[in-house]
Amino acid sequence: MNNIEIYSPIHINKTCRTCLATSQEMIPLQSRNLVNSRYVTIMEMLNNLIPEKVMNILENDELPKQLCNDCLLCLIKAFTFQEKCTNSDLTLRNYITNLHGTKAGSTDIVTAENPNANEDNEVYPCSLCTECFTNSDDLKVLLLYYI
Repeated sequence: MNNIEIYSPIHINKTCRTCLATSQEMIPLQSRNLVNSRYVTIMEMLNNLIPEKVMNILENDELPKQLCNDCLLCLIKAFTFQEKCTNSDLTLRNYITNLHGTKAGSTDIVTAENPNANEDNEVYPCSLCTECFTNSDDLKVLLLYYI
């Protein structure tokens, strides 16, 4: 792997952690952003999307602690897309599980670890997390939790 040599000094407090652009207007990694109806920090999004071997973001490292606006917009789009893919995959897997039939009286919560569902083939996925429910009332209760 080639190391990039940098000949000019890096101003850590003015440099974007992801693209190395410099600007007076940067967004701290700890800032919370509203994404998919919930608040998540930039650091959480980066750690969720980028493997630790590629970019290990720690609160106490000496690397830049901010992102530029362009990188933040890209990050939010990627994070939103990843959650959309995850939720869609879970919904489809639960639907297929329901199609093939399950035991009556199984739990109402359908997750990747617990793919039981109702006999009506109805799945109600939460748009804020990976939970899916076999009746809409249970989904409404969860959504009240997020308010």
